[in-house]
Amino acid sequence: MKTFNPLRHLRRLLTPAIVLVALISSVTLGGGAALALAVPTATLDVPTEGFIGEAFSFTVTFDNTSATPTDTGYGPYINLILPKTGADGAGAAVDDGITFVNATHLGQAVTATVITFDGSGNATHPYAVDSADNPLIITGTPGDDLVVLLLPFGSFTQGQPAAEVTVNVNLSNQADLGTPLSISASAGFQFGADPLDNPATDPSITGVTASTTFTPTLFTLTKTYIGPEDETATGPNFPRQYLITVDIADGQTLTNLDLIDVLPDNLQFVQVDDTTIRGTTTATTPIATPSTTNPGGTLTRRFASVTGTTADNDATMLFTFYVPRDDLGGDRVIVPLTGDDVESIDDAATEGNWDPIDTRDPQGPVESDVTSNDHTLTDKSIAI
Repeated sequence: MKTFNPLRHLRRLLTPAIVLVALISSVTLGGGAALALAVPTATLDVPTEGFIGEAFSFTVTFDNTSATPTDTGYGPYINLILPKTGADGAGAAVDDGITFVNATHLGQAVTATVITFDGSGNATHPYAVDSADNPLIITGTPGDDLVVLLLPFGSFTQGQPAAEVTVNVNLSNQADLGTPLSISASAGFQFGADPLDNPATDPSITGVTASTTFTPTLFTLTKTYIGPEDETATGPNFPRQYLITVDIADGQTLTNLDLIDVLPDNLQFVQVDDTTIRGTTTATTPIATPSTTNPGGTLTRRFASVTGTTADNDATMLFTFYVPRDDLGGDRVIVPLTGDDVESIDDAATEGNWDPIDTRDPQGPVESDVTSNDHTLTDKSIAI
């Protein structure tokens, strides 16, 4: 017959608790290896191009893209690298790139720290640290800027709506025309996978870098059809107009600026109605004028000098035309037996001379003729 041993019975009762305490200790004291990691991700939405010497904005989006719903990061931030030096700057040279102005989230200012990369291309991060509690060193081009944006969240969970930050910047008025400038972004969590400042077991988490480019431009050309629904009935009783507009970068000057329109052989030129600089009628030099009796031809008017402003109509040309009965070859524009619609494809272009503000950049002619089809007009026997 067995006798009751109280010590043995007590040990059996305590053993599960001892094992549980040991397990908890291994998780809380055994280091960050047991912690699930969030995945900080930054994506960029930057315009492909913009005017030399003008401000522009772009969006950088922060998200936690971990596949595990319980993976939370603490102390979210965004790293931006802006090409402040541009194509010609750095060192003693004058910078001609992109500089930071401010950033906002949902209309509220975001705390930003701007650090210039030193001569070795290093910048000390203001928040992120490694497991030895040493600040992370971010590398880039000497003279460019690291901009660290501290998001207004204590933590960021997986599945939380992504946070869009609007970044406002300036492009130098000495930027190189047509030379792409690289912008990059990455995301991170300052405190890692828990809210404690314990880098030995839970250092900062950093994400991969996303990059894109922004190309400086000098001017844009737009063509506007002044008429109903991109269509017209034929004949001189239905005159229509085209407006050609050139928008030049603020403070930049183009001389001998030609506004050009190449009419197809089924459009009949009538007259130039107006040439303006920012809405004020301005005299121009006739370089080429189409026939007023035969369809087709090239229309060109030259402005002696136009300096860009923040207005979007630095130089304009307005002219009248119609769809004739016969095209340049003598054939009917609208086939009488069918009356089917016909297309008139019109092309606009512009060219001039540019003397850059930056004396390091070459002077010379510039032009814009991106496409041979700037407007398609549908010609109809009956237009309703």
